Amino acid sequence: MGAFTAAVHHGCLVLKDDSVVFSVLPSADGMVTVRVWRGEPAPGAATVPYFSGTLQVSRGRVRLSDANEDVSPALRLDRGPNPFHVLTDSVDHPESVDIVFA
Repeated sequence: MGAFTAAVHHGCLVLKDDSVVFSVLPSADGMVTVRVWRGEPAPGAATVPYFSGTLQVSRGRVRLSDANEDVSPALRLDRGPNPFHVLTDSVDHPESVDIVFA
């Protein structure tokens, strides 16, 4: 679905519609790579389970941004409940994040 590598201000990634917030490596410490998948992630994706839940989408798209919204791609999702899980390379300030929607 998409990917980016960026300095994430304040170490927060925000998945907006339901506003799910993830702690990641702060911009002062380096860059974070985020990949978003539908179905199974490709080989080489992060492997540490970090979070799972359901995102309730009202408009058919959500934004994934840092706290300052300097990075803010839109993701197209089905309206209604969208189950997802997050895999990372570490539970403490991850620098690799894979968000996987069912």
